[in-house]
Amino acid sequence: MKVAILGKGNASIITALVLISRGHGVEIYYDPERDHLGIGESTTPHIGTLIYDVLGISISDLEDGGIVSFKTGVKFIGWGKSESFKHDFAFNGLAFHHGTNKFNSYIHSILERRGLVKYHSSKIENYQIQENYILLDKSKYDFVVDCSGWDDGNNYLKPSFSTVNSALIYQRDIPDSDQTFTHHTATKDGWEFGLPFPKEEKIKCGYLFDSHLTSEQSAKKNAGVKDCSTVNWIPRYRKQLIDNPFVAYNGNKLFFIEPLQALSLMYYKIFAEYICNFLSTDRNEDDIIKSNYNYTYDIWAYQLSLAFHYKHGSKYDSKFWNNILNKCQSFFGTTINGNDEVFLNNLIFDIKDTKESDLSKIGTFGWRESVRLYCGFNNIKMEDFFTRVIGVTHSGEV
Repeated sequence: MKVAILGKGNASIITALVLISRGHGVEIYYDPERDHLGIGESTTPHIGTLIYDVLGISISDLEDGGIVSFKTGVKFIGWGKSESFKHDFAFNGLAFHHGTNKFNSYIHSILERRGLVKYHSSKIENYQIQENYILLDKSKYDFVVDCSGWDDGNNYLKPSFSTVNSALIYQRDIPDSDQTFTHHTATKDGWEFGLPFPKEEKIKCGYLFDSHLTSEQSAKKNAGVKDCSTVNWIPRYRKQLIDNPFVAYNGNKLFFIEPLQALSLMYYKIFAEYICNFLSTDRNEDDIIKSNYNYTYDIWAYQLSLAFHYKHGSKYDSKFWNNILNKCQSFFGTTINGNDEVFLNNLIFDIKDTKESDLSKIGTFGWRESVRLYCGFNNIKMEDFFTRVIGVTHSGEV
């Protein structure tokens, strides 16, 4: 099919790569006067794999070119009962950190130079749906994926589990250790992400907070920064992934809650795959309902994953963390400790049957990664987990 993508950000790239991998023709329309959000970002291993599968470009290639820095996992500092612990991607491979402008410009240049995507420097504000096609800028397309960024429309829902909604963006000197890990450091107002770029000798940071609980002035004081920019957003998700037989959404146009564990980019890929699956159907009303059901379910799974991280608390007894723990208890619908029992029972089931239940994979990487996170938050050694927590022997197969 001939598919048009609106926008030129991360979601546009991910959506284009997935569409190309499924054999679709892709053209991108973008507003030439609109810059990318100048925020450093990180990925999950899924994104590097996608780039390699479609373009044959490895994360090492990108790092050699100064486009990205290596990411081997996430280091949590001050979360749960541990002073710090590492959630490394032992079972999933390598990921990367990137500066949005440099990375996006590079990938788009590759897509254009190889003739994989045709680009139009034209801002599209509306489109016309005909009987068998959709019309953009006098050109016919079979389908449109709108990745054009945050929308002020009324087509969004408030997440059941909301966390932070503002960030101070700045840089610090890079630490001497753990330079391939994204840093997630708990603060009294929320948490700070740190994305190391060793070649630049900087770690790019975001101090995340809830503006309903902390003012921007207080956040700057608590973060100890003056030279920074501020980003604010409304946590929300669109009511539907598929709007009609000709239009779908992705990226911030579709949803954004917060940047924990770079899960947004992983879900951009998942939702791009759902869109491709929809394109292989008759695109009737039943197909739209099924696709939107899967999308709604995964948005819930994403929030479950966020709540799983936050429910273990932090070293801070502060307004933010007390508030977030109350939200966790309400979201899970049971006591915090009670949910651990359910979580562990799901893990036992998964390990014995080599399957993955919804709760044990917590909307992220699978039960093995969930075990690593559970052990880290609860300050339990991995080698002791199976004997102390679920009473089985840790075998090499697991």
